[in-house]
Amino acid sequence: MANKNDTIPALPKGFSPVAAPALPAGFSPMGIEAPVEEEVVTPGLTPEQQRGEVLAGSASEDSYKSEILNQYPAFKNVFGEEGENLEVVEDSAFTEGFGDIEFFSPTQEKITYGEDRVRDHPSPGKYAVLLNPDKMPPSHDKRYEAVLGDMLHGMSDDPEFAALK
Repeated sequence: MANKNDTIPALPKGFSPVAAPALPAGFSPMGIEAPVEEEVVTPGLTPEQQRGEVLAGSASEDSYKSEILNQYPAFKNVFGEEGENLEVVEDSAFTEGFGDIEFFSPTQEKITYGEDRVRDHPSPGKYAVLLNPDKMPPSHDKRYEAVLGDMLHGMSDDPEFAALK
């Protein structure tokens, strides 16, 4: 610890006690290399989709469905070759369900939460994933995972999948 008679050495030319010199990208003030975040690009997505700004109820709804169906073709057994048996529905007023997302089977008319909160099926006769876009994670990958995860509920209607349980 310094006492009042100690002198502080002069700073080298170009240094200031207030402003530090700019560090090269990827370096931290401690001299340890900091990780540089790389931009992940998914082919076929618009920049808005990459940033997770567009989801259901827009051009991206079909993108999510087609991405999932292409990556996991077994979903086509339940949701159709083009996902025609599934609707992904956005509703900013929806605040129920786990994570503000809910799955509906074609035979469900409604879901009751507690004693007095009821949500009608958003697309009767089809499978549906209802979500609150304002509560969803902002990244495309996280939203994709949320929709994919809820779609798994419908796989119990695929006899081949159900036999694996």
